[in-house]
Order: sequence, then C-alpha cells, then structure tokens
Amino acid sequence: MIDDACETLWKRVLVTKNDYHLALSELLKHCRPALAELVARSLGNSSEGPLAVEMAEHLNVDELKEIFPTLLKASSEYGPGTGEARRLLMRIPKEWILERIERETEPILQNAYDEQYWCLHALYVDLGDMRLVEQLAKRAIQSSNPHVQEAGRDFLEQLRDTNRRP
Repeated sequence: MIDDACETLWKRVLVTKNDYHLALSELLKHCRPALAELVARSLGNSSEGPLAVEMAEHLNVDELKEIFPTLLKASSEYGPGTGEARRLLMRIPKEWILERIERETEPILQNAYDEQYWCLHALYVDLGDMRLVEQLAKRAIQSSNPHVQEAGRDFLEQLRDTNRRP
C-alpha cells in the first residue's frame, strides 16, 4: 500500500521534472548564444558543475572549442566532473586540440600537484599522443614536489611498457 506522503512526493517529482524540461526548452530557445558561456562559468562551481556538464551535451563542436580552456582545466582537476570534462573534450577534433593543448596546459602545470599531472596524463593517453605523455613525464620528474616526481617516473614506466608490447 502506498501512503499519502509517498504519493505526494511522487507527484512532486513529476511536476519538478516537467518544470525542468520546460525551463530547459526555454533556455535552449532563448539563451542559445549564451549557453557556452553559462556552461564555462559553471563548470568549476561545485553546486552548478553537474548541471553545466549536462548542459554541455547541448553544445556543438564550435561551442566546445570556445570553452576549451575551461574544459581543459576541469579535466585536470581530480573530482566528479573530471571524466565528463575529458569526454566533452574528446568531442573536439583531435588535431584542433593538439595544436593548442601545450599552450593551454602551461598555466595549469606551473603549480600543478600530482593529481593534476595524473589527470592530464589520462587525457594525453586518451588523445593517443605519446610525445605529450613523454614531455609531461619529463616535466614531472623535474618538479620539486616528490609526489609529482614519482608520477613522472610512473608515466615513463608505463610508456616503456606500452612500447614493449608487440
């Protein structure tokens, strides 16, 4: 038997879901030119980030390119949105990313900690650019942070293992 409280909550969820879809439709209809900027502004915000990732699904490749630096930063920060940001980056043509990624990651790497290196390592591997992986490893080894140095050694070891495979 379903009690009245559960029935009320069920109806509230239905109404809320309908309101969400109506608001989303209005947002996409009236605010489409601002959507990329709204997503970029919200990606780093812990309360708005999950919605920003969801809204980013509505962006086309050119709009994703507009917010590339923000997506790159989000994909270099270990957290719940890291994988989603990396997945969004993978929608952008690889060649376009590779032309810009070193320049855009420079400010991130200047004061990066080991988790940021690991996140960027995962992105570079996803991009399939072992030259970038090797450069990242060598840079990490030169860090004054022993945890970053260890990550760099791990990257090089993984790279050697990859090169040994038939």
